Amino acid sequence: MKAPARVPKTKRHSLADETLVGSLKLLPIPNALFALDVDGSFRRFAADLLTSLGHPTRLQIVMLLRQGPMTVSQLCQDLEISQANCSQHLSVLSRAGAVTKQHDGTARLYSLTDELLGDLVELLETLWKSQREGQASERSPEA
Repeated sequence: MKAPARVPKTKRHSLADETLVGSLKLLPIPNALFALDVDGSFRRFAADLLTSLGHPTRLQIVMLLRQGPMTVSQLCQDLEISQANCSQHLSVLSRAGAVTKQHDGTARLYSLTDELLGDLVELLETLWKSQREGQASERSPEA
């Protein structure tokens, strides 16, 4: 009886691999960093944050706050939504730790907790543009 032939192992890709997204080069992440998340707290943090960004209006709020702190009134005007709706979206972002609120007299001034959140949304926009360009080139006839 013959032993079964060995199937060569293929390289598995993971988040630790070097990846190219559009013109942004993401550096390899050492696997040791993933080992630090033994209790899953990073994964919960990331899931909560990404969930909070899972609505177009909240993404737009982050994009607006990237320019600097804004009052609820300013956000409502730019977003063309009611104050109640805006406050609800800000509450979701606040619970996820994406925005902070300061009181300036009677006004509430919102800002991003970290400018990296704006960078994250910009990275998503770059990925979106890259995918759109790829889809457009697939549809265009070859010369």
